[in-house]
Amino acid sequence: MKENSNFSWKTVIMLGGAYASYNIGSGFASGQEVLQFFGSWGGMWPFITPLIPLLIITIYGASGYSLALHQNFENPSDAYEYYCGKYIAKFMDIFSMIMIAGIGLVMFAGCGATIHQYLGLPVYVGAVGLGLISVLVVWLGLEKVTQVLGVTGILIIAFILVVSIYTLATADVGLMEAQQNIPQYVSDGRILQAGLFGVNHPIIAALFYAGMTLLTSFPFMVALGKSIKNRKEAVASGLASGILFTLGVYLVVFSVLQNIDYIVETGAQVPMLAVIAKNLPFLSVIFTLVIVCGIFTTITGYLWLVGRRFAQDGTMKQKIIVAATAIIGIFAGSVVPFGTLINILYPFAGCVGVLLFIIIIFNEVRRRMNPTEKTDA
Repeated sequence: MKENSNFSWKTVIMLGGAYASYNIGSGFASGQEVLQFFGSWGGMWPFITPLIPLLIITIYGASGYSLALHQNFENPSDAYEYYCGKYIAKFMDIFSMIMIAGIGLVMFAGCGATIHQYLGLPVYVGAVGLGLISVLVVWLGLEKVTQVLGVTGILIIAFILVVSIYTLATADVGLMEAQQNIPQYVSDGRILQAGLFGVNHPIIAALFYAGMTLLTSFPFMVALGKSIKNRKEAVASGLASGILFTLGVYLVVFSVLQNIDYIVETGAQVPMLAVIAKNLPFLSVIFTLVIVCGIFTTITGYLWLVGRRFAQDGTMKQKIIVAATAIIGIFAGSVVPFGTLINILYPFAGCVGVLLFIIIIFNEVRRRMNPTEKTDA
């Protein structure tokens, strides 16, 4: 145990910002992700369901950061074995790496779609540019990745806050009236709705969304948690992670819903860029860069995690793995439609993530009731 009494708000804010950045990728910053999981249900659901990820992220965030405080894992993925036991952990480890690599395709596709929608350039141009820059940053190591994620995430949320407030304040109609055509758009297939094996419900979608963030970010949180100094700081960092990320969800989904008719009419693959083009066209260039930064922060964390899974940070082996993963992502993300990738991959990741959350809660309760129990499952 390495606890001390010094509490640092800087650490809390930096970790909260790093977590938010890690998850604010192409799907999130573009508006496509939150539209499918939250906005597509319409009515009061977009107001209520984001609270589910807030609660779950806070809980597993505090758990993951605390775990790093008390356990010195050689590999962040070893945290799965701590909670799940050897065999389930092996599945979680393999599945999460597959999903992280798969969702990485969404990042490359999202960058390409953003550049294509605004500048009309081929999708592969944005994908290649993202790959080159993110690989270089990951090669610099986890400390540099954390610094980039922490600062960029807060800047992205601040920009989205300004845009969202202006959009909502200058709207001709309220949110409830603006989204009245959503059921028809979903029925016509013009808006995709998150679901799995025919199961479609707003609460299930919110659970899957929270599960997806857990599955793809838990080892990363454990790695970030090495800077945590005490349990209070771990809990505060978990709460900060949940609040910053969920604030971003609300801001994006409300902005998208307020302009949903325009988004559908134009067939935009990047809803938030369409919102800017309609309401604040002079900011389109800036927001294009903001979305690209959001994508960059997420793919950077994902590439680091994949590389770290198989090699030590900063080694030549890790650099080769990171570069190879990026090349595959650039190719696949240039040919598969952005919205389709989100609709297929995210619910699968979310389903397994919900299972992982249940296991984490069960084992946290069990260990607190039996403090003398061995911690290696």
